[in-house]
Amino acid sequence: MRGPKRCARGTTGYIEFTGPKGDKTAHLFTRTDGKPVALGGLWDRWVSADKAERKETYTVVTTAPSAFAGQFHERMPLVLELEDVDAWMVATPDEAAALMRPAKDVLQERPLGRAINNVKNNSAGLLALAIFGRQCATPRTQNRCRGRRTSCVRSVMA
Repeated sequence: MRGPKRCARGTTGYIEFTGPKGDKTAHLFTRTDGKPVALGGLWDRWVSADKAERKETYTVVTTAPSAFAGQFHERMPLVLELEDVDAWMVATPDEAAALMRPAKDVLQERPLGRAINNVKNNSAGLLALAIFGRQCATPRTQNRCRGRRTSCVRSVMA
């Protein structure tokens, strides 16, 4: 097979931004049932002309938004139902195109605020904000995360 190939990326959710330039708010989209979000994508392998360098890359396919996601953005990632992932990977082009539709009503949104979209902010607390819905306040209290006796980073990465 030449050219891009289909892939699926499992994740806990995806982020969209709303608002004017310089004042955007991040919104985390996850499944209402707590299952992983399967994003449909394409991957390819690039090889330099002298064959010395190789890179594997992927991109997430976007589609028209669902009615819910359309409140936040004019497009959305291709969110596959878990039972459709295998079909996405091996389907004919026409069968794959039929899977490229807005997500069913399975998503929920949680605002994450503005800190997550600022390159000046670089802390484990931002990961905790995305995963737990709260940010670890200071390095001194960071290992507690409001009473949790684990590091925010270990909790997110575990």
